[in-house]
Amino acid sequence: MEVIYTGIHQTPDDVVNTVVQEDPDAVMLSMLSGAHNALCPIIMSKLKEQGIDDVLVAVGGIIPDEDKPFLEGQGLKGFYGPGTDLNTIVEFVRNNLKR
Repeated sequence: MEVIYTGIHQTPDDVVNTVVQEDPDAVMLSMLSGAHNALCPIIMSKLKEQGIDDVLVAVGGIIPDEDKPFLEGQGLKGFYGPGTDLNTIVEFVRNNLKR
């Protein structure tokens, strides 16, 4: 797997522009700010506006269990908290790629 790290404090537009330019199979977001319910729907909507619906999108950070159904409804597929074993995430990506 190739990883493209875009750095911290990326806007939804930054994320979507990177997806458009790099054409990844998966997007793994890190949300430690608690803004996942605000930012993730914007990212998913902007991806859809660009006609991108075949990219696996997951989020890591402190995501309360009660927020996961809402985020799943937005199209996110995986949620990983602090301390998640990297192999768990790699297996998730391998088993859930849409392409």
